[in-house]
Amino acid sequence: MKKAGGAVAAGFLLSLTGCASQQLATTSVAGASPADLAGRWMLSMPQAPACGLTLSGGPQGRIMPEGGCPGRFFTSRRYSLDNGTMTILDGESVPLARLTAGEDGFTGRAETGEAVTLTRALYE
Repeated sequence: MKKAGGAVAAGFLLSLTGCASQQLATTSVAGASPADLAGRWMLSMPQAPACGLTLSGGPQGRIMPEGGCPGRFFTSRRYSLDNGTMTILDGESVPLARLTAGEDGFTGRAETGEAVTLTRALYE
């Protein structure tokens, strides 16, 4: 009986370790591929409400913006990722922002000059 209980406890601990490693893997975006970025992100700019962007992976990632995005970010449709730099593009492939990968997300500037941050949403 003790062996069975020990095996269950060991399995439980291994499953927790797996969850923790998955959580850590999604926290860091430096060196991430477009497929790693799939999910909901929050775009923020000074003096503007944040808005959600849902990214889907692939060589040319897709963006589905939620309502209320600042500036022209409501027109976001695609992103490209090249050497840790994300370019957010509108439906006409016009760049809206260029962002650099960091530990907790991306930071950079909109094409109009405002600071922009993109961080993974806490809840999807």
